[in-house]
Amino acid sequence: MSDNLSLLKNRDYTFIFARSFESWSASNLYYEDWIAAQIKIIDLAKHCQSLDSDGITVYLASSPFIKHTNTEVVKLAQLFQLKNPPEIIDVVSSLEDALDDYFQRRDAQQTKNGDIILVLVDKISDEQEALVNLIINATEKIDLIPGTENSYELGISFLQIGEDSATTECLTFLDDHLVNAGAKCDIVDTKFWYEIKQKSLTDILIHALID
Repeated sequence: MSDNLSLLKNRDYTFIFARSFESWSASNLYYEDWIAAQIKIIDLAKHCQSLDSDGITVYLASSPFIKHTNTEVVKLAQLFQLKNPPEIIDVVSSLEDALDDYFQRRDAQQTKNGDIILVLVDKISDEQEALVNLIINATEKIDLIPGTENSYELGISFLQIGEDSATTECLTFLDDHLVNAGAKCDIVDTKFWYEIKQKSLTDILIHALID
């Protein structure tokens, strides 16, 4: 376990906040889930900030997205309190920018041991194919540990708030079938709402790298 914990140190951490417009309504099925998730997610971000000395990166997955680099947890906390949330959520564009930014920094030798990207989402509608293609293409740029099919360079963790069945199906595919779909390696982990409530902060981060 101590070896696994060492994987979390000296990394950059990115949060993508992709809350659907409908879920801001108190009558929405997942409104209370987002309220309940706030404490756990903020604690997770605080843990990441303690591991990332130059601050975390936070995206609001609007269209166009809003990005804050080298920032603090308060920036993520503010997103839970938006007065005018975006009507359109675009997970793909935010994730694509986060991946492009990572590989550009890596190629310029400006990265640490790697990145962990955490995507907070309750609903993915028509983005599955684009997400699959984006992540498969990203895996082609990842360096594997010699002699293995593993890499601890980059991890993407989708944290599903609520229990939308179509989103669960999409995220399960990303978690379990990405290699069969053509990915070079598995860099995706999914945590569903019941797991988020039960898992420790460290477990959530470790599983982003070791699925």
